[in-house]
Amino acid sequence: MVGPSIDRVRVAEIDRVREVRIGRELSGEFSGAQILQRAVRQAVKGVGGCDYAGISLRSHLGEVQTPAWTSPAVWAADAIQIALDEGPSLEPMWISDQVVVDDLSTNQRWPLWAPEVVKLGLRSLISVRLPGGTQTFSALNLYSNRSYGFGPRSLDQACSYAVEVLGAIQTAGGASGFEGAMSTRSIVGMAEGMMRYRYGFSQRRALALLQMYSAKSHVSLRDAAKEFVSDGRDE
Repeated sequence: MVGPSIDRVRVAEIDRVREVRIGRELSGEFSGAQILQRAVRQAVKGVGGCDYAGISLRSHLGEVQTPAWTSPAVWAADAIQIALDEGPSLEPMWISDQVVVDDLSTNQRWPLWAPEVVKLGLRSLISVRLPGGTQTFSALNLYSNRSYGFGPRSLDQACSYAVEVLGAIQTAGGASGFEGAMSTRSIVGMAEGMMRYRYGFSQRRALALLQMYSAKSHVSLRDAAKEFVSDGRDE
């Protein structure tokens, strides 16, 4: 009985050390713009199958900006969305907290935008909404240069990383367009999305399981959801 308890403590401590390290690496003494640029570079290294990354910001007025990207192709992909008035960053924020497209060359969701970004060498997409903020929609967009380029753990890694990225930004004082703390609704929505994608659960069942874990562990629903999202990092 002692061994497993010690193992769980060690795993939890390793997770906490990793979160602190990532937060320090992202924030440090840098400005908001520098933090965002460091964040997308780290995402390319930390998410399996990711070749390029960027952050999109959309205001409540519909204006889209790309404050950080690792390749001109990512910036161009956002610019094409604006030109065509179509693409993941232009969809209403309540449609989905995560978007996964295994093959953009056959995608029908954005019939105008997808063929254009394929020409840029972007073949697969994971887009994860960064939780928090009521006036700005923000997303971490990850691309692979191969169709079906992302692995089975890539979405979990992207969701986990998105939480850590936003936490580092807010710890550093907040970049322009990011507001306040991460909302309970956004964190819970992200956890539900991961459970639906990973296990095929309905939204109702995913929420019920989170509520059960929250009650059993004596933690808030937000903390239960954040713990699940954080566990999406490398196993």
